[in-house]
Order: sequence, then C-alpha cells, then structure tokens
Amino acid sequence: MENRIQILAKKIAKLKIQSSSRQHHKEMMDKYRLRSLDTTRYTKIKGLEGPFQYKNNHVLYYDPIEGRYYNRDSDMYLTYDEADRIINATSLKQSGAVKGRLLRVIDKYRSDLDRAVNGDFENHDFSDHLYGGDMTMALRKAPNTQVKAILLEMDEELKKKR
Repeated sequence: MENRIQILAKKIAKLKIQSSSRQHHKEMMDKYRLRSLDTTRYTKIKGLEGPFQYKNNHVLYYDPIEGRYYNRDSDMYLTYDEADRIINATSLKQSGAVKGRLLRVIDKYRSDLDRAVNGDFENHDFSDHLYGGDMTMALRKAPNTQVKAILLEMDEELKKKR
C-alpha cells in the first residue's frame, strides 16, 4: 500500500510540474507573442535554413555555407553584429557606449541628411531605423540615393570605431 501511495505521489508531482511548465510556456508566449509568419512571402530558400522569426518580428534565414544570416527583406547578408542584435532582441539604443557613438555620428552627418531630404531628416521613415541602429532597414527606407550614400558613409565610420 505504501509503495502504491509513493507511486501516486510521484505521478501527482509530475503532473504539477507539467502543469507549471505549461503555465510558464503560456505566460511566455503571451508576453512575447509574435505575429504569424507570412508563409507566402517567407518560403524556404534552397541551401538556406529557415525561415526563423525573432521577437522583433525580423525573419531571417541561416546560410550554413557562409556561416551568416540572410535577410530576405533587404536581400542582404547581415553583419555578425546585426544578426546578434536581432537574434538576442536588443537594439543599439539599449547599450550605452554604442548608443553614444551612434548619436555622435548622427550629429556629425545631421546637416548632410537634412539637405539630402530638403528638410528635417527625422520626419522620414528611415530615421527611426537609424536611431534604432538598424542600418540595413534605414538603407531600405532611404528616400533617395544621396541619403543612401550618406548612410553608407555613416555605417563605415561606425564600423571603424568598433
């Protein structure tokens, strides 16, 4: 009888753990809910693994031959820093030293950007991505080639200082 009680007690404990795990999983899923993946847009690509969707709703593919992540939206391979930032869901705004360096470079090029868009560059879509440290998306949203050239120059300057 005691053996049977111990077996039942173990089963009950196991059920409690499973229930707790399910509850934790549900809480995490609710907290970090992703929008559903657009399977018509993000299809399998031969030679790449994925698509993988991350917390910030970026969708990436992994190229095992290159050893790098590929962003289908920008049609570019990501730098290791960009991929790390997306995968770990952090932004340049969240790291103090990098944020300070980014803001200094933006301030240095502010007048050039303002001239390139004939006004305040902060009123354009690309500025949000620029301040967020996502140079790839800033380049995609750039309204003209002059802005793209400035952004590329800024990106090179940021890479030199790393």
